[in-house]
Amino acid sequence: MPSDAPQPANHGFILQGTDKLFFGHLALYKVEAHQWQLVISGDVPSDIMEKIRAQRKKDPKSYLFLTNKIPTLLQDLLDAKQFEALIYVGIPKGATDPPPIIYNFKLTNIKVLSETSLLKQELIPYPRFTMPFYVYGTEKQRHIQHVLTEYKNIQLMSDQVTISGVKFAGEGPVYAHFNLPESAMQPFPEKVPENFFFSPGRVFTSVTFSKDLDARQIIGWGNVTLGQTVFIDSSTINYVPKAGEGGHPPGHLSL
Repeated sequence: MPSDAPQPANHGFILQGTDKLFFGHLALYKVEAHQWQLVISGDVPSDIMEKIRAQRKKDPKSYLFLTNKIPTLLQDLLDAKQFEALIYVGIPKGATDPPPIIYNFKLTNIKVLSETSLLKQELIPYPRFTMPFYVYGTEKQRHIQHVLTEYKNIQLMSDQVTISGVKFAGEGPVYAHFNLPESAMQPFPEKVPENFFFSPGRVFTSVTFSKDLDARQIIGWGNVTLGQTVFIDSSTINYVPKAGEGGHPPGHLSL
């Protein structure tokens, strides 16, 4: 992972799934330690998995946020394929504000499914006629994450989406090209409106599925219905560090 000067940090991941765990990395375009869009999978002990399932059942609309307990370089976490982790409801302001709901465990058997640099010279322009998403997960539970292209951008995730009209194997990712003109929609406001297009239960029709981002290797066509849990961020992802802020957004846990 090339970077100017990445520093050890707490790396945030949005937790997806209840049969097998997948995670979307909370990316920041302008902070060296976090200039990566990642999709990973990993394992937790059975008792921790039960706590995750219980929390998701209790509050299915709130997303769970996982981070490493000890500040570390992102590449070191991926190379080690495991780390001590903490789980919060939403993004915490600090290690104990609010306190984690699940702790004293390791995320193990980490597998990188997709890894994309957000360095300026490696970014591609906004798509003109579609809005692409990564699709990954098990055959029973599919999850999606917006493909990040040029700066500024928006991070969108939903887990346990419903896909109809097309079939493909689990894990992934494959690409879902929503029938939306992303270049005309960008840039999104820092605070999205209540009637935002990416909301729980929203149905997207005529979605093209492919093995590649250019949609040359088409798998088929179908519909995507978002799950109960969605994650939307158009603020943190575009944050530009200022002197005295420690290289991460104020009010966030060392991100």
